[in-house]
Amino acid sequence: MPMPMREGFLNATWNRILDAAEIVRYTNQFDQLMDVVHVSMKKLGYPDVEIVVAETGWPSSGDLANVHANPVNTAAYIGGLMKKVNSGDGTSLMSGRKFETYIFALFNENLKGSLLDEKNFGLFRQKACTTNTNMKWGREEKS
Repeated sequence: MPMPMREGFLNATWNRILDAAEIVRYTNQFDQLMDVVHVSMKKLGYPDVEIVVAETGWPSSGDLANVHANPVNTAAYIGGLMKKVNSGDGTSLMSGRKFETYIFALFNENLKGSLLDEKNFGLFRQKACTTNTNMKWGREEKS
C-alpha cells in the first residue's frame, strides 16, 4: 500500500498521462481516478453521469508488512479527502464539481477476514467513541 503523502493520493504534485493524445497534470491520484471513470463513462455513451465514490478509506493498523497502515496516514488520507471532495474544485476534466463520497468504514470490524488491514478501516473503534487517529469524538476513553 503506497503512502498517501508520497504517492500523490491527495496532496502531492505529479504528472500522469490520461490518454495517448492528451497530457493532463494532476496534483493527486484521486483526481486522476475520477477523470479515468469520467472518460470511460463518456466513451460508453454516458457523458453526464454523476460519479459517486461509494467506498474509500485508509487502514489505521494492519499486518506487519504493511507499514503504511497507521493512524498518521489514516488522518492524512481522510483529512485530505474531506478537504478535496468538499472544495468544489473538481478535477482537470470535471472542474467545479463536488463528489458525493462515502468513507469506509465507520467502525473497525474485528470479525472481518484474516487480514488485519481489512479489520482496521474504521474511523472509530468499538470501545467508547475514540477514533483511530487519536482525535476524540465525544466522551474520553477510560482506561
